[in-house]
Amino acid sequence: MNHLGLLQNSPTLLNQIIYISYIVVTIVFIVCGVLLLPIYIYVVKINKSRDKEIHLFALTTLFYGMIVQMYLIATIFVIFYLVLNFEDDIVGASKTILTFLFVYQLYITTQVFQIMLLRVALERFIVFFFPELEKYLKTLVFKRKWNIYVLVASKEILLLYWHFTSSEYYDHMFVVWFSRLSIIWFAIVLLASFCYIPILIKATPTHKTKLQKYLCWLTMQVLCVKLAYLPLLIPYAGSIQVLACSLIGLDIFTLPFIIEVSYLICDKRNMRVAISLVKRFQIAVGYLCGSRGEATVHPAEIQRERVNSVLP
Repeated sequence: MNHLGLLQNSPTLLNQIIYISYIVVTIVFIVCGVLLLPIYIYVVKINKSRDKEIHLFALTTLFYGMIVQMYLIATIFVIFYLVLNFEDDIVGASKTILTFLFVYQLYITTQVFQIMLLRVALERFIVFFFPELEKYLKTLVFKRKWNIYVLVASKEILLLYWHFTSSEYYDHMFVVWFSRLSIIWFAIVLLASFCYIPILIKATPTHKTKLQKYLCWLTMQVLCVKLAYLPLLIPYAGSIQVLACSLIGLDIFTLPFIIEVSYLICDKRNMRVAISLVKRFQIAVGYLCGSRGEATVHPAEIQRERVNSVLP
């Protein structure tokens, strides 16, 4: 009987383990994204003059602005959340509104990123196999970022209006269809990442430009992260609404990490600059902790790292 009870409870135990794993992995992505943020900002600033000369500049500038915006709003949210006194009803309502606006802003920004990533993936796939079509597929979407923001935000406002003004029956239908569309959108972005696999296989080293390498790293990381997360979504498969929310949360909380890592590792120069910054930080920490003996040996090393960071 004990063995039978253990077998009956094992699915629940497995779901709990998977649920905890989902939370832990998500927290790891958030922490890693926060830790990489200063390195990412530093490398982008160092490369600003170089990136202006290549087509990569529009893309990296766009994603850089999105990341800084997300972290800035997150910082403001945390400050307000800690400062406000939530025992008061009015302040409690303010907390709810603030949380809603914060999450929705992240949700909208994530959708904008996915739209651009989807368009670029399809465009690069077509241009790689049909170069003559490139002049018809110029990436004008990067110059119209705010248009996309406005369209996505308008769409979400209309959906919210429908949600809060419709009857109970239509409200239930709204939740169901919203969940289905969220899952379908997740699948579309996932499938779009596969567009770069034939490019990676067939492209020669000389054909792989910096833009191509960056986009390949970016889409491949999106693909790997989404596929790695799929087993952790098993407990939510029974509820389409919970599954959709889990997928949305996955996209929101992994986005900063994916963008930061993709930029840092797509170029050897970026990696050298990042490693140089980490070494300087270690030296500074050692100096502040009293390791003056070690700190006196490192100025020459710092100078060498500066020289290496300037080299292409």
